[in-house]
This record gives sequence, structure tokens and C-alpha cells, in this order.
Amino acid sequence: MFATIKTGSHSSAQGLRILQHADGRVTISTGRGTLTGFPVGHMLPMGV
Repeated sequence: MFATIKTGSHSSAQGLRILQHADGRVTISTGRGTLTGFPVGHMLPMGV
């Protein structure tokens, strides 16, 4: 499953989720390495 994480105050990254940490952080594989950060919240479609 893919995940989007926040990597800084104005940056994010997407990749394959490979690890879920107890503190809520997620580690993803970017294809060039791994990154760990907090997942970006899910948005509901408009009109729901």
C-alpha cells in the first residue's frame, strides 16, 4: 500500500509503506532509499 508522509514543514514524499512505528510514524520505500515521517491525513471527497 502506498503512503504519503510529511518529511519537513513544506515537503512530503510518497512510496510503498514498509513499516508502521508505534509512535504513528511510517517508513516508506521511495525506490532510491527509505524515509520515515508522519502520514499526511486523508481527505474526504467533496460533497460527502
